[in-house]
Amino acid sequence: MANPERGEIAITLDKPRILKYDFNAWIEIEERLGFRPEDLSNRELKLKDIRFMLWVGLIHEDPTLTEHEVGAMIGLDNLDALFDQLTSAFGLSFEKVEPDPNASRESKEKSSGTGKSSRK
Repeated sequence: MANPERGEIAITLDKPRILKYDFNAWIEIEERLGFRPEDLSNRELKLKDIRFMLWVGLIHEDPTLTEHEVGAMIGLDNLDALFDQLTSAFGLSFEKVEPDPNASRESKEKSSGTGKSSRK
């Protein structure tokens, strides 16, 4: 089952699969396509780029999967939906947890002191 909080999206290709872009996936994309994943919206992608990015998002669960096998799972009938899911998974992988503004204050309050021992 996909866990969106971990950047996972459930998709159905040849079977139900989990699309996930972790740090290793980002490195693969950067090395092959020459751009960082956060720059995706500024790029015009070729079909082979979409196939590659889909493959990279799937190999975490099946390292033996090939790009050619992934290409066989993509058709003109599901290309738009798959691209939407791919961009959703990318978005999830970049979501940041908002820091708790009280956390640093509490930590400072707990650690504040004179530095001198209170024991005599």
